[in-house]
Amino acid sequence: VIEGEKIDNITPTVENFGGWYTDRKYTNKYNFDNEVTKNLILYGKIENNKYDVTFIDKNPSTGQETIIETKTINEGETVDFPTNIPEHVGYTFKCFTLNDECISELEVREDTTLYTDYTVNRYDITYDYDGGSVSEDNPDTYTVKDEITLHNPEKEGYTFLGWTGTDVSEPTLEVTIPRGSTGNRNYTANFEIKRSTLTIKPRGGSYEGDYGPIIITEDYGTVLTISDSERIGYTFKRYNKVGGGTFNNN
Repeated sequence: VIEGEKIDNITPTVENFGGWYTDRKYTNKYNFDNEVTKNLILYGKIENNKYDVTFIDKNPSTGQETIIETKTINEGETVDFPTNIPEHVGYTFKCFTLNDECISELEVREDTTLYTDYTVNRYDITYDYDGGSVSEDNPDTYTVKDEITLHNPEKEGYTFLGWTGTDVSEPTLEVTIPRGSTGNRNYTANFEIKRSTLTIKPRGGSYEGDYGPIIITEDYGTVLTISDSERIGYTFKRYNKVGGGTFNNN
């Protein structure tokens, strides 16, 4: 080439030719519009194939798919997975999947789509039955996908007033954990003791100086010792019981 002339840009018959450079590291691309003023050695750069890797978030609740990121990667290189994974209530990110299998790295050989996979969180439920019991067990755990109505307990001699605990400040007879709820939960059964009334009718006599009827109200399970009634000219024989409860005339 004569000094001051320009040289023609020759494209070799190879795939992915990336142009001519004046250095071996391919940092300075030669401009063929420039005139030649000195001896030149030009280095041809062969580009690698490039492929797109698309990362898609698959909502574990709705199945809706959203692109997180698309990266263009040279063939044979390993792609860096994104860290900006969307959060979904009640779920924990597990991995990215390819063909429904979890992968932790990928050497790129073609256009590829990876999908998020999540594990559903499981939360604990604890109960204080306060001495009562349930005919059908309440669950010990639940997930964001569950809807649970608690089974109410029973306790002999007591009336169940309701549950208190998580999201329930006052005793409530029907408690439902709605679908979509999260977090550990605890519930306490609240009871009120039943009260019974004993009526003593001396029938012409008196009971401890009272001609009655004498009404005594006590908590369920209370044991009362009842004195004999008195009547002038009569000897007390026994009391006759009408109604519930246990009675001993001894």
